[in-house]
Order: sequence, then structure tokens, then C-alpha cells
Amino acid sequence: ILGNSSKGDIEINRWDLCQILLDRVGEIEIIYDESITKFDESEGIVYFENMKPRKFDIIVGADGTYSRVRKLTFEDDSQFLKEQGIHFCVFP
Repeated sequence: ILGNSSKGDIEINRWDLCQILLDRVGEIEIIYDESITKFDESEGIVYFENMKPRKFDIIVGADGTYSRVRKLTFEDDSQFLKEQGIHFCVFP
């Protein structure tokens, strides 16, 4: 399941991560095709683009390199992104 590892980083396929999380936590609700617009970490309230705000215990942002969840969490996410001049595609 795990891909390449270098300098402490571990690459894992998104679908494999979803399966691992599902196996560990059991019956949970997963929301697809929705975007988080903001969240209140202290209250656990998540605000969505098309749904009413809801309370959650955990948020997993699996929305890619330019993650909205990362940007909402860390504001300036440029510290996490480094252009390497390499492009690749991963698919099953």
C-alpha cells in the first residue's frame, strides 16, 4: 500500500488512505463533491459551499497539492510547495 519514502515523507495513494481510514474507524460518513469554505477548529464547525454548517470530530483534506483545507489551516501554504520542474501522473 505504501509508495516511495524519502527523508521521512511517505507517499500513499489517496484511495488506499481512504480504505485504511475506513478500516480503522468503521462506520463513518464521507462527504464527496463538496468544498469546505471555512472551519472553526475550537468548535469543530465546518462550513461548506453548498451544505449547511455541521459539526465534526475530524477533517481529512484530500483535495490535492493546492489544498483548500491546507490553505485554511496554515494560511500561506507556499512554505509547503516547492517547484521541482517535474510533472507526473498516478493512476491505478
